[in-house]
Amino acid sequence: MKCVRYLSSVGFDNPKALELAGEAAEGVVFARPSYDPESTNEPVRSFASQFKAKYGIEPGTYAAHAYDALRIVAHAIREGGTVPSRIRAALYEIERFPGVTGSATIDENGDVEKPISIMVVSHGQFERWPQT
Repeated sequence: MKCVRYLSSVGFDNPKALELAGEAAEGVVFARPSYDPESTNEPVRSFASQFKAKYGIEPGTYAAHAYDALRIVAHAIREGGTVPSRIRAALYEIERFPGVTGSATIDENGDVEKPISIMVVSHGQFERWPQT
């Protein structure tokens, strides 16, 4: 039997997608920014436990990225002040900012460079791909 792979976007990284698609989700491959709510890394553990205590649910990828984005902007304001051009300059100087979603660098175009994970749906679960 030939395995058919379907590609999707980061939006597929939602347990509701698995619920709605059922068996049709099997084999779907997608990229997502690295974030592991089960990590034993202290900043991630602290973020995840505080988020769950406040909202009653596990934080997903988007919550984690919003958290990191706000921390990056706050860092730029602390470094550059409140003048927009100085905030932008401070953002462009960010290298390897330690976030709960991995280390972030902002390049000369203002694009964020950070690690990603390739995921696949296997046996109804999201798993890293290729599987080891």
